[in-house]
Amino acid sequence: MDQIILQARGICRDFGGFRAVDDVNLDVKAGQIHAIIGPNGAGKTTMFNLLTKFLPPSAGQIILDGADITHSGPADVASDGMVRSFQISSTFGRLTALQNVRIALMRPGGGTFRFWATHRDMDRYNERALGLLSAVGLETWAHTQAASMPYGRKRALELATTLALEPKVLLLDEPMAGMGQEDIETITTLIRSLSGARTIIIVEHNLKVVSSLADTISVMVRGRVVAEGDYKTVSSDPNVKAAYLGSSHD
Repeated sequence: MDQIILQARGICRDFGGFRAVDDVNLDVKAGQIHAIIGPNGAGKTTMFNLLTKFLPPSAGQIILDGADITHSGPADVASDGMVRSFQISSTFGRLTALQNVRIALMRPGGGTFRFWATHRDMDRYNERALGLLSAVGLETWAHTQAASMPYGRKRALELATTLALEPKVLLLDEPMAGMGQEDIETITTLIRSLSGARTIIIVEHNLKVVSSLADTISVMVRGRVVAEGDYKTVSSDPNVKAAYLGSSHD
């Protein structure tokens, strides 16, 4: 469990004359849930985009499972086993939950998305798709159109489609955004159940969620990591109290 699966070394990102991420180092351990938190404008979303290669760094190095991915693209790192979700649910609304997962399952096979495939050809994905839906608590929603599902269930479906890509590192961008308490509890339990077998990196504003989920927390303020450790360690850090816990937050 002490294996480092994702490293960031001296990562910087400049936008014109503004440095949004400033010399950040991260060591993410395999099988753990690692949270990145901070007040608005701290640079955590920019850092998330740098790790997933949606932004190139201005300086520094990113290493995934021993391989340098600093100059790789998003599709390349996804193929290497690092997959992200987004704040806004990105399912196909007119397709059923089962159909959404079946489409995602086509990718690891190395083929193109053959939308013209016959029903018989697509049915070979059913068993695995139903297993993934069951893993996220959606076994009874398999034949429901995604557009008709409650918001929390849509986010669970998005997790199922993400898991279909067989990630070894899963990055979740504010997975609780826009949810009510019941959905938050459901998705929190789901994320916790996924850890161990895979590494999870999460950007999240909800401190209650972070305290119950994260093994390690990196706190960013003004583009830099000012504290790191478990929740007890970072919540007692004076820099965190001054810059984050003492400010208004969700």
